[in-house]
Amino acid sequence: MNFKSLKDKLKVIIDIDNIIPASILIIIILGTELRKHPMLVLFISLLYSTYRIRKDPPK
Repeated sequence: MNFKSLKDKLKVIIDIDNIIPASILIIIILGTELRKHPMLVLFISLLYSTYRIRKDPPK
């Protein structure tokens, strides 16, 4: 697995403002890795939601 390109792809995902397409992209990019590492999925979604809250804090 090429981590440099994966990192670039994740940067692209973080730039996208809508969580649904981003989740779909994460699933497509990681593919079968998701089945092997459920904690990775949880970690990525936690990171993403933290990022969203920081970027657009709830009123």
